[in-house]
Amino acid sequence: LSLIALPLGLAFFLGMLWFARNALIYGPTDWLALSRHRAVVAGQPTTIALYGDYLTAATVFFPILFRSFWGQFGWMGVVLDARIYDGLLAFSVFALLGLAIRFRALSRREVPSVKFRFWARRRRASDQSAQLILLLVWFGFVLAVTMGYSLEFFQAQGRYLFPALGAIAIGLALGLRQWIGLAARGLSHLTRRGIPRAVSEWGLMGALSAALIALDWICLYRYIIPALTVGR
Repeated sequence: LSLIALPLGLAFFLGMLWFARNALIYGPTDWLALSRHRAVVAGQPTTIALYGDYLTAATVFFPILFRSFWGQFGWMGVVLDARIYDGLLAFSVFALLGLAIRFRALSRREVPSVKFRFWARRRRASDQSAQLILLLVWFGFVLAVTMGYSLEFFQAQGRYLFPALGAIAIGLALGLRQWIGLAARGLSHLTRRGIPRAVSEWGLMGALSAALIALDWICLYRYIIPALTVGR
């Protein structure tokens, strides 16, 4: 309980500030700004009107949501090459599998406790597992809210997942960290003299960082700048 009391309390406090702001602007009965939202989207076609049924809409919704989360720019008009999205999907699945391995190790208490230099205490594997579950629950909640909104109006935009960016980033990092640790251990066993594990880990992390930076440059100079400077 102590692990979730602080983040829930902070979220409640920040949420109350925003809801109080809405009540002052839109009135005390519209503190979620739903009436204002209905006025803005009046006349916009609904999801059912666009696709006929939710199953058909889902086959369109999730691919667009994934692509726009990773990179679909210029008000959804600048789309990357399909091969890049395929690579990002493989990358995401790879990290998710690593996270699953990490979670399984935590549930079996096979992950050694982490000693924090500044707090001088050891965190148990059960605590780490609970924190990971909390992050997954938060991501699931944000995804469910996004899907729920799209039941009425089709809004397959990755920006709606941004409130869960912290949870997504931590999960991605933990999953990749698990694979990097396994790969570094394998490299140290394969080499004749044995490469220090720390060297292997830093080398793999550097290669991964360089690949992600290269992807940013490709998106910027191959797609975004040419698309947004046409006709200028």
